[in-house]
Amino acid sequence: MIQVGRLFITSFALPIVEAFGGGAAGWGRFGALVGIIITLCFWCVAWGLKPYDTIDLAIEKPKVNLWKEMYLITKNKPLLMLMLAFGTDMIANSTLLAVNMYYFKYVLNRVDLVPVTSIALTVTGVLANLAIPYLTGKAGKKRLYWWGSLLSILPLAVLMIKPIVPSSALIVLITLFGLISTVPSALAWAMLPDCVDYAEYITGVNGNGVVSSTFSFMNKFCGAIGSFLASYLLGIFGFEANQEQTKTVLFVIVFLRFGVPILGYIASLASMHFYELTDERNREIRRALDERAGKEV
Repeated sequence: MIQVGRLFITSFALPIVEAFGGGAAGWGRFGALVGIIITLCFWCVAWGLKPYDTIDLAIEKPKVNLWKEMYLITKNKPLLMLMLAFGTDMIANSTLLAVNMYYFKYVLNRVDLVPVTSIALTVTGVLANLAIPYLTGKAGKKRLYWWGSLLSILPLAVLMIKPIVPSSALIVLITLFGLISTVPSALAWAMLPDCVDYAEYITGVNGNGVVSSTFSFMNKFCGAIGSFLASYLLGIFGFEANQEQTKTVLFVIVFLRFGVPILGYIASLASMHFYELTDERNREIRRALDERAGKEV
């Protein structure tokens, strides 16, 4: 569904904005439309899950020890490294998406290629997700994440050096990036349960809730940073919508579209180097936890 949402935003944003009158008013109405759609989706999910929400609210819940919960995060090195790797990936991708339309419109003058590349990214995203279980079995999660981050840099580096290329080459490079970059983005969520097990292994506390919520917060926070970074830098260097841009602004667009993501993936590589949970280590921890649970019973 994420891929479908990305396809909708990138493919139909401009036509819908123009249909709403264009300019700031058009974008405002488009934002309102997206907000309404998202709200309706949340309502549908809540309505569909309501019959399955059978928690007895009368049951007294144990008090939360904030310092003990924070200990699960601060002493969990694998989680911190995963959060850093995934966070920098999120900054990379949100920055890329924030200026994607500007790249096609002002650098290439080829807005018509946006739907084509969006479809390519959607298809490759689905294919990559289907291939991840097989690839994980062959390479392991940590190694696959590291190689996914490294190889994601290659098509970005080509377009950073030469941002204007023939349309066929552009489609191939963007498709290749979409295929590869989906792997670490999806793998991070598959690696999170390993960090939960590790936290329980070293502390004796099952911190699934606090670990998952902290990771989700990092996801949203870093996504916001990427979008803010794009708009802030464009504003500083004098970007003006719907007019010819200066060479400086065009360079900033290219740097935000390709350079910042490259830096993000480099940071991910460094983080994964210090991520110590290999598949073998995860199996050892899982066996130890199972044995501990058996003795407690």
